[in-house]
Amino acid sequence: MTSHSQSRNSYHNVTEALAIEEIERQLAKLPVEVTQSINKTDAIAYALNRLPSMYATSQEGYDWQKKRAQESFTRLLAHAAKWGIKAAQRNQKYFSTPLPSPHPTEDQLQALRTVLGREDLDWENLVPVVEQSLRQARKTNVIYFPSPQSFAHHSS
Repeated sequence: MTSHSQSRNSYHNVTEALAIEEIERQLAKLPVEVTQSINKTDAIAYALNRLPSMYATSQEGYDWQKKRAQESFTRLLAHAAKWGIKAAQRNQKYFSTPLPSPHPTEDQLQALRTVLGREDLDWENLVPVVEQSLRQARKTNVIYFPSPQSFAHHSS
């Protein structure tokens, strides 16, 4: 998720989270050998370049933008994800040196958001959210071990 932080001020691109969710949903429907050949980061970037950005600076704004996006451009989001996956499949990698992460800790926070299914996760609520997730897992005896591919787009 693209975010910018200065002290306590930050903004997030709602479209980015929705594009990641849609690409992961579509990839889950494909055979494993196909998904392993796709660079998910390339697919996400391709899709995002075809979608409008929707930024928010508060949780309420994030929720409102997310609802608005889901109501307004669900079909466009699905198409952009499909195009991104197809482009990543045929990508010849003429430019293959990955960009360094400007904020590796933000990448790790995004990975936790994905694993926990909590887009509201931030540095201020990290400990209570993780504690709550662990308590829930303990109560239900459900333990989630993400596949290495689920973190592929978070590595630098």
